[in-house]
Amino acid sequence: MIVIDLDSRLPYHIAAKHAASALRRNIYFEVCYGPTLRSAGARKHLINNTRGLVQFTSGRGLLLSGDANSPLQIRSPQDIANIAQLLGLSEQAALAAVSTNAQQVLLRAESRRAQHQGIMVVAEAGGVIGKGQSKGQGHTTAAHLEVPIKYYDR
Repeated sequence: MIVIDLDSRLPYHIAAKHAASALRRNIYFEVCYGPTLRSAGARKHLINNTRGLVQFTSGRGLLLSGDANSPLQIRSPQDIANIAQLLGLSEQAALAAVSTNAQQVLLRAESRRAQHQGIMVVAEAGGVIGKGQSKGQGHTTAAHLEVPIKYYDR
């Protein structure tokens, strides 16, 4: 996920080829709308910067986040989708930025955490019946398994 501070003037322009390259690699862009609720200047910059990003990505690969400092700044998903439409996203892309894109980012992060050198861990060791055991014989650890399993924390 790429996080860009869109609520202030960017010292560079987002290039279309870089945005397209990120989309091809399933990398998402996070747009934080929280500062727009606090400042008119931040609102102006966020709208301009996000419209440029939407133009290059066609609304795909965007994720909206709130950066709420208090419970009063938390918005419903429909409100966030409406804000996304003001930023230039289509209705379908706005709903995806609030729901399915966030889910895809979390699923990808979980799969990266559970994967090491092309091997994916699909079950915890406690849920697998190991060598020489049958159901009901207690918990299985990695030492009881025929194939050693290593867990890597990134």
